[in-house]
Amino acid sequence: MDGLMFDDLPRSTEAEGSVLSTLLVDPSLYDEVSGRGLARTDFFLARNATLWDAMSALYADTKAFDEVSIKQWMEDKGVWDNFGGVMQLGAVLDRSPSRSGLAHYVGIVLEKSAKRALIHAGDEVSALGRADLPADEAIDQAEEVLRGINSRGNLGTGVAAHDGVRDHIEYVRAVQEGTANLTVIPTGIQPLDSILGGGLKLGWQVAVMSCAGHGKSALAINNFALSAAEHGFPVLICSYEMAARQVYGRLVATKSGVPLHIQTKPDMNGHDYSRVMGAADALAPLPIKIEGPQCGTVSAIRRAARKMTAEYNKPCLVVVDYLQLMRGGSSRRDSTQEEGISANSRGLKLLAVELNCVVVVLSQPTLEAKRSKKRPSISDAKGSGAIEDDADLALVPWLPHRVQPGMSRSLAEIGMGKFRDGVIQDLGVDEVCWSGGRMRFEHMTPGVF
Repeated sequence: MDGLMFDDLPRSTEAEGSVLSTLLVDPSLYDEVSGRGLARTDFFLARNATLWDAMSALYADTKAFDEVSIKQWMEDKGVWDNFGGVMQLGAVLDRSPSRSGLAHYVGIVLEKSAKRALIHAGDEVSALGRADLPADEAIDQAEEVLRGINSRGNLGTGVAAHDGVRDHIEYVRAVQEGTANLTVIPTGIQPLDSILGGGLKLGWQVAVMSCAGHGKSALAINNFALSAAEHGFPVLICSYEMAARQVYGRLVATKSGVPLHIQTKPDMNGHDYSRVMGAADALAPLPIKIEGPQCGTVSAIRRAARKMTAEYNKPCLVVVDYLQLMRGGSSRRDSTQEEGISANSRGLKLLAVELNCVVVVLSQPTLEAKRSKKRPSISDAKGSGAIEDDADLALVPWLPHRVQPGMSRSLAEIGMGKFRDGVIQDLGVDEVCWSGGRMRFEHMTPGVF
């Protein structure tokens, strides 16, 4: 390693020995130790890691171990002599076990292990800086290296049932008394907000899936994103199919009521031109940012979302249009498309929780679902069942006139394929309608049909 000798690495062989000697005396403490996330890679000394391997294997098999069974296991694996044999095992047994100090010693081992991991990560990041890679790709890989340390899971304190339940009940009381700081992002569709308890909740991943031309992008961008921005929430739109100009043009159509194809036609009449200019003036100050394919990985999306959250000091709404066009996903070179989609879906869900934001993920359906000419279900999402698994809310917009010629173009449905927090309720043609000129879904006005 650059500038750092092996002997200079953070470690506490005393703490490692204390943990192992205590377990040898009382194997019933193994669950407590392993529950803290301790693993063989956390031991600095190879012989300590080998002893941990023996304990782990024997405990998994018999829920017990002692010096005799450990010796036999190591001999069977051919590692007894490398471990140090009787003298080394005796040295561990000769230490003074400390049940009362066990948690403290485990914490020391984990702390030193995390510091070593950080040093190794620094070397990897430094190597990426010298590698012949595009800067954005090197940054993405570097961030994943550092996130690997953060996601080790062995430094967290967790929340005990007593504290967790008390915290929840206090929140319930505050909600009932009207004093809770309940942050939701309105969808712009009143009946949907009513079902959801006011709007989209922070930490949610929302999957929007349907066939081409049935309003996936419109629901996510012209409804959810625009409503969020108008309520002061920063919005990040990652658009991999449409250029930024086209997305903003669709938003202008939503605000002005002048369809996009009329906006780009010569000889627009003065009234429409005035409406378009007014809509543009209203949209320009909104906290919306559109990224293209260069923001096509979870790491890049995370960086952009974190920056917007910090800039506006408010949770953001992220739209990914659409999941199957994202890059990467799985770190394996031989990974399948399904594995890549699954990894990206899971990464975006973790991002929503980590940044306390809302992530709206658009997805295409399978070819079979497209051919059926029926409203698909979220289980028909193309590429991976993880899309349904990761979603807190799954919506399927549907425009009947796209498959049934002669039907009113205003008819619309929004199917609800999953709602983790409540009862699944579809929105039918008597609750929502489609506004083609404004390119969005709207609350159905009684008496329209």
